[in-house]
Amino acid sequence: TWMRISFFWPLPAAILLHFVLVFTGHQGFLSRIWPYFLLYGPAAVISALYFSSDIFTGHPVERTWGWTSEFPDSLLSDAAYAYFAIMASASVILCLRFFLNQTDPLLRKQAAFALSGISIYAGTVVLNYGLFPILNISIPELSALSFAIAVGGVFGYAIWKYQLFTLTPASAADKIIATMSDALLLIDTQGIIINTNDAARRMLGYGEGELEGTHADRVFPEGWLQESIMDKLGIYGNIESVSDIETVMRDTSGGQIAISLSSTNMRDRNE
Repeated sequence: TWMRISFFWPLPAAILLHFVLVFTGHQGFLSRIWPYFLLYGPAAVISALYFSSDIFTGHPVERTWGWTSEFPDSLLSDAAYAYFAIMASASVILCLRFFLNQTDPLLRKQAAFALSGISIYAGTVVLNYGLFPILNISIPELSALSFAIAVGGVFGYAIWKYQLFTLTPASAADKIIATMSDALLLIDTQGIIINTNDAARRMLGYGEGELEGTHADRVFPEGWLQESIMDKLGIYGNIESVSDIETVMRDTSGGQIAISLSSTNMRDRNE
């Protein structure tokens, strides 16, 4: 019974990936319902099978490091191992991409420690439930130890030294923008769209990253942004903001959406 209770360990793999999605700014993805079924559904099924039956648990055996369970070779066991390897690998890949995209020195250090801590835990999961079973290597279960090292050591040091998970004004603004209900577009002085929030993409029918890097004339009437906004703002004119401007925007199908917008200058990401 006590050994079966420990078989709820599939759930931390799902919780880890959920944490990584939040940490790396994928709140838009998590705003839907189906990602939670994808994250926690397989973990819940595997945990239930481990706890309620002998399908996975096999029979307790004594090894040099103590009592453990030998998992029988089966398609279900292979599927469970594959699940752990996929979840752990996805966590590392997302953290690596997040680290590579950071330009701010402090954020880059924070991302580096997050990547290191998650890699320590994910690496042992991949080894314990991926490579070693394939090679028929029997070693003690290391995921709990690696989790303690990652959280208590790497993450603890990063929280103390580099303010990991501290909500700075800039990061708070990023999170508010990502989850706000009003559509928002960040456009540079050349009229290039450099950032959008989820509300803007839903309104216009675009996916994440499809508008970034394109000219604003793609969604506004051609030349309208320059004439009605940029020439009036402090970029070229002498005022800092304009508000309650009525115009239209084009969605992916070419249809026009009547909007009322406000615009203001942003000097840097911390303003």
